[in-house]
Amino acid sequence: MIAEILPLGALTHIYANLKDNSIRKKIANEFGLNHNVLFSWLIVLYGLRNMCCHHSRTWNRELPIITTEPKKTKYKWIDAATTDKRRMYYRICMIRYLLFSISPENSYKERLINLFKEYPTVDIKAMGFPDNWEQIDFWN
Repeated sequence: MIAEILPLGALTHIYANLKDNSIRKKIANEFGLNHNVLFSWLIVLYGLRNMCCHHSRTWNRELPIITTEPKKTKYKWIDAATTDKRRMYYRICMIRYLLFSISPENSYKERLINLFKEYPTVDIKAMGFPDNWEQIDFWN
């Protein structure tokens, strides 16, 4: 329950400092990921969260850190070979994957679509979104 109120940075540090590697593996397994991949994703999302909190530009930026790519996932994942790992789209997919693993019926996709409709001048291609992204198997 405490994990629900801890800041992402604190959660990331707690996960990184767990002495027992088997606990890290159990947590990562809940998300259908390898523990090294989950840790890498937490680091990247923690950095993204900080960028957003400090009003840094993210939408058309080449982000500095590339995550560890999952070799095997429990849930659908994107084709990483055709996705720029330094763009926002990749991070948005990471968030979607984690949300799906917790709540498969979430409305993340619909909220993204509505956000893009609300701001039609934002070039989502600059964020790394492929054409017809919402029809890719990962998003269904």
